[in-house]
Amino acid sequence: MVQEKQHFLINNNFPDSVTINSNDAGQRVDKFLQKHFASLPKSMMFKQIRKKNIKVNRKRCAPEQVLNENDVVDLYLP
Repeated sequence: MVQEKQHFLINNNFPDSVTINSNDAGQRVDKFLQKHFASLPKSMMFKQIRKKNIKVNRKRCAPEQVLNENDVVDLYLP
């Protein structure tokens, strides 16, 4: 019997996508994620951005990208 590898984070802890409101507009992607997902380790956040598992408006993003109002941040975390 093969056991499945358990992941550090369970997908149920994080929403699939977040829409940016006027209060969060103007923030960098990395700062926004640190603020709203405190349990997400920094190293994992940067790794998931590099692996294209965190996207803005369905496109690849960079940690220094600035968010605009009504942007959608998609999270595809393991």
